[in-house]
Amino acid sequence: MTTPVNTGPGALSVTAVAAGNAYAYSDLFPVVPGQTYTVDAVVRAASTVRSSFVRLRWFNAARAEVTTSTGTASNNTTSFAARTVTAVAPASAATVRAEVQFSSAALGEVHYVDNVSLVGGSAAWAGMSDGQTVNWRVQARDGAGLWSTWSEPVPMTRRVKPTVTISNLGAGAAYDSSPPIIWSVTGGTQVRYRVLVYHVTDLSRPVYDSKERQSSETSLTIPSGYLFDDWTYRVKVRVWDSQNREATPGDPTYAQAQADFHLDTDVAVGGVTGLSVAQVGQTPTVDIEWQRSTTPDRFVILRDGRISRTVDAEDVYVSGTTYRYRSHGSRPNWSHRYEVRAVVNGRTSATNPDVYYAVPVEGIWLIDRDRDINVTLMGNDEGTWSMEDDASVYTPIGSTQPVRIVNGMRGLEGVSLWRAHGGLREDLPSHGGRPLRHQGAAVPDGSAHRRRHVLRGAGRQHHDLPVAQDARGRGLQERLVRLLAGGGPPLRRRRLTVRSPAPHDDSRAHHRGAEGVRSGPPLLAHAAHRR
Repeated sequence: MTTPVNTGPGALSVTAVAAGNAYAYSDLFPVVPGQTYTVDAVVRAASTVRSSFVRLRWFNAARAEVTTSTGTASNNTTSFAARTVTAVAPASAATVRAEVQFSSAALGEVHYVDNVSLVGGSAAWAGMSDGQTVNWRVQARDGAGLWSTWSEPVPMTRRVKPTVTISNLGAGAAYDSSPPIIWSVTGGTQVRYRVLVYHVTDLSRPVYDSKERQSSETSLTIPSGYLFDDWTYRVKVRVWDSQNREATPGDPTYAQAQADFHLDTDVAVGGVTGLSVAQVGQTPTVDIEWQRSTTPDRFVILRDGRISRTVDAEDVYVSGTTYRYRSHGSRPNWSHRYEVRAVVNGRTSATNPDVYYAVPVEGIWLIDRDRDINVTLMGNDEGTWSMEDDASVYTPIGSTQPVRIVNGMRGLEGVSLWRAHGGLREDLPSHGGRPLRHQGAAVPDGSAHRRRHVLRGAGRQHHDLPVAQDARGRGLQERLVRLLAGGGPPLRRRRLTVRSPAPHDDSRAHHRGAEGVRSGPPLLAHAAHRR
């Protein structure tokens, strides 16, 4: 019988309840056959010296004893002495128990045991097999070296995660700038997934992230504009199954597959011919036109080597072998390189003509793509400007003095006079009365930078304006800090306000403003100096 006493640092007293051998022993612990285990303890006698030793007692899965491994016996004394034994778990062993024996003890004789430890040998625990249930218990030791009692056992069952396989990138190459990622899942049911694409030279942040999606779909097409020719990428597909899993270090709750691929073009796919670029009237937009004898699945439109849009062939078909796409958003008076590629069965043409073209633009252009409204504004008024802020006023509890807290600065705001130009003047009132419509603006000053502005007009309009500027164009930008695009006479006051940067591509998604307003089609406005 063992009783905790305060003799030594939390030692156990072993009292013989009958003449013969007295024991102290542990619970059963799981073992792995072939691995090495060691039990250590320190013992001493209360008064009478007896022979003592430690042993490992092995049991099979049915808890029947297999064998024992006994350490060297020595007479204990009235001071603590170490006892130890090391042994390899037998092939049939499933559990082990550590024991301390005091031989030939008389009735009522007392001995002490302390600092018992049972540790595995050189090999690490192999872990749990699929479907195996293990009961875990915890014991804590305080700063004085005293151990708590064992917690209640908590069962845990291991379920192997499903296997994910990416099936369409085995060759290590992709020939479509918007490639599909296809995978399969075995050994489980997919309930959500996430696809990440990295450039192989920078695995710290993805160039594309689908975020987690609740879906059983096993394919995803990477949107255009994220991947570039002649680059190598690594795609990772993460899949979560229906099991309620807990993550542990090195073992996340999802299953993952990854594959590297090189984005390339295919010389076997015929390119386009007869590529030309022309300005649409006096507006800052251009029509890109080309020929192809057979109809592909889609075309990729590139500006300055970057993908501007990917369009279905039927959406840009004109007649015969002619196709045409209207491109918005290029920097006026700046030479851009335009290129069109054909995509057939997921492969992009390698040999394609290109054309350099600069759009000659003057004035401020307001363009409504959907209603085909074009307005140009001329003027060189310097205007008057001030920098306003967004602030909130609070009255603290117990005080009569209000506190004004500035949340942010809005940038220069003011008034400038502009005149609607010529025959396009009649379209200017069409922009009024369109509350919460998105618009855009670009200053063709030769800048390599683009900025966003918000156009506020009659009826509390909030419009998104992508604007280009550099040091030479700042004067114009400051004169256009807010542009009021309401109706009325040809000579009106108009203002611009700077917002966040705009991305490169032609899609309408980039007209979403920093204020998050989105309730109608975008308007583009372009401005230029007179030369």
